[in-house]
Amino acid sequence: MMTQEIVTCQYIVGDVAVSTTATTNDDRKWDQQSTQYQPNYGDLDEHGRATGISITFNNDVREATKHDTAPTSRQGVPPDNDPNWHQKGHLPGAQFGGSNNDARNFVPLYNSVNSPTMRRVENQLAAYLRAHPNEDVTYSVTPNYPPGSSGGIPDSVTIEFHDSNGNPIPLEHPKGTTGHPVTI
Repeated sequence: MMTQEIVTCQYIVGDVAVSTTATTNDDRKWDQQSTQYQPNYGDLDEHGRATGISITFNNDVREATKHDTAPTSRQGVPPDNDPNWHQKGHLPGAQFGGSNNDARNFVPLYNSVNSPTMRRVENQLAAYLRAHPNEDVTYSVTPNYPPGSSGGIPDSVTIEFHDSNGNPIPLEHPKGTTGHPVTI
């Protein structure tokens, strides 16, 4: 039987304690990757919101770390998530090894923004990795919150994708434009 160690970090946000679960069975897949391929999650901000992630990987790492999408059912993760209107949007999706449990990986996204909009951009990244299987690329996802807001819902999410030389890789925005970065 496989045992699972849970490492929890707790942040105090106002009067609320918000925990991040750093290790799960899916997250353990990262343990087999070298340090250069470890996800770099930003800390939760003072309002308990995800601030972003950057990760360098290649198609082999993506294949080794991807898993089924099963967002956490913990209450309050992410803040302001209303299941009637939002999905728990992964910053890097499960197809890129994004955690299903770590609060730093979730923002509430309106249903149509998470899927199909963000999924279309993520599918472009996956296709690029399959076409360039040995190339290390850097993938960054940043939620953008309204200035001065303490609410948990971002106005947009910015996705950046760079090749092994640091050159931006243009992505097609779901509305038909191509550029870098893509903000949805």
